[in-house]
Amino acid sequence: SYAWKYKNIQFYTSVVKNVLVLSRRELLLQNVMRQATTNYNLFKDSNFKAIVKTAGKNALANMYINFSYFPKILAKEMASPWQGTIKQANLGDWMELDLTVKPTFISLNGFMLSNDSLFRYANIFKAQKPIDYDMETIIPSSAIAFLQMGISDIQRFKYDYGRYLQYTIQKAKHDKMTNDLNTVFSGKVEKTMYFLIDNEVGLIYLNPTSA
Repeated sequence: SYAWKYKNIQFYTSVVKNVLVLSRRELLLQNVMRQATTNYNLFKDSNFKAIVKTAGKNALANMYINFSYFPKILAKEMASPWQGTIKQANLGDWMELDLTVKPTFISLNGFMLSNDSLFRYANIFKAQKPIDYDMETIIPSSAIAFLQMGISDIQRFKYDYGRYLQYTIQKAKHDKMTNDLNTVFSGKVEKTMYFLIDNEVGLIYLNPTSA
């Protein structure tokens, strides 16, 4: 391996089986070199083997996200009130995204895999059918980002979401938050929210400086 610095940042690099490997931590690089001499690698993970098959062959790049570790890494970059929630997120097993670059836009498109035997957040939507979204028609031009979720069967969604909360041991936290909201608004907030949902829900982040 070879060590070098760029703007006072230490890097370590090596060529492993004709692949250039770069890391800021020497220990991680050594782990890569060590595992390369054994039969233990990601292809021992059946979920990874399955998600690899969805990768686009003509994409500029294929991005793979392992949700066993990614939430913990992401939490370090989040504000402290969100760190605990992100760390405990049980979204799925693997995600594969294909990168496409055009003159006017950059696109990431792909699939998420979630094991049926272990109830992940992604499993909540497995029984839902595709819908036609209407939310785009009312999104302000000052939107920074937005999230849309299609819910074709609200009763099934409610049931599967309850199973997810039970599985992730977050039901007590959810019930406390719901009871607090019921007290503040003098009503059954969760029941009202489910009643109002008509096929889709969304979350929009706006640019505060445009207000």
